Amino acid sequence: MRYLGEKCPFCKTNFTDESDTVVCPECGTPHHRECYNELGNCFNKELHKNGFIYSSQNDSSKEPAKKAANIEEDKDEIGSETEQKEAKDGKVFPPFGYAQTESITPQTDMDGITGEEYANFLGASAKRYMPRFFFLQRTGKKMMANLFAFLLPFTFAAYKRMYRLAAVLLAVNIFFIGIGIYGSLQKEPVKAIVIMTRQAAADGVITKDETEQIRSAIDELSQIELKANWTDYVTRYKLSVNVLTGLFATYLYMKESERKIKGLKKSYTSKEMHNELLSRLGKGTLMLPILGYITIFIAALIIFGLSI
Repeated sequence: MRYLGEKCPFCKTNFTDESDTVVCPECGTPHHRECYNELGNCFNKELHKNGFIYSSQNDSSKEPAKKAANIEEDKDEIGSETEQKEAKDGKVFPPFGYAQTESITPQTDMDGITGEEYANFLGASAKRYMPRFFFLQRTGKKMMANLFAFLLPFTFAAYKRMYRLAAVLLAVNIFFIGIGIYGSLQKEPVKAIVIMTRQAAADGVITKDETEQIRSAIDELSQIELKANWTDYVTRYKLSVNVLTGLFATYLYMKESERKIKGLKKSYTSKEMHNELLSRLGKGTLMLPILGYITIFIAALIIFGLSI
């Protein structure tokens, strides 16, 4: 007998020469006829959908458990892949910071705004800023280091469409640049060079003596250390603007995002339109920083012209 010495998967007793056996037509699992009739189907019926085929060289009583375990492992792997895909797509975010233990999901409430809404608004930067926003909200903190905002305060604010902060930082940049230009032109011998050049330009002709005087002043400029004046002390405060922006920019960005998202909620648009508007409203722009630096350049030229 082919299955002699093997066990019936249902009653767990060995097949003998006298055993009346039947075999499942789908997977080939042997049963006692009485056991098969009592079950009404193959003992391994649940495994048929996974392509299970009985092997007479294995213990059939252990095979179902093994296959079931494999199925559970497959489910776990699928679940893990799903979570990884969701994280990659910006839908699930791991905890951030020592005081946060909860992952962010599309349903997470973040001060009246769902995780899905924040993800649509922040777009590609959601992975960076959503966990930080969540951390600031849960802890009540306002300071968080932001290297981009520290190095380029105006660029950060303009790119993130933080219009009011960008306007303030633009004015601050122009102020400090203006102070720097004015202060530099008031130092000797820079001031002498400016006066002689302006006088020569006014006359329309630069004489040989004037040329020598200008060259001598330029040589002196390269050999001496310029004395500091009040403008140098003022321009040193420019660094404090970078520090403050770098510390509070993330919090200000969170409040600006919150204001825009909640304002958009009042429009009562469809969900599809709402998500589309969120994506557009939160998308970064390079045009504003470019226009800002063009404005700074023009302002610097005007200040220079007025100073000489």
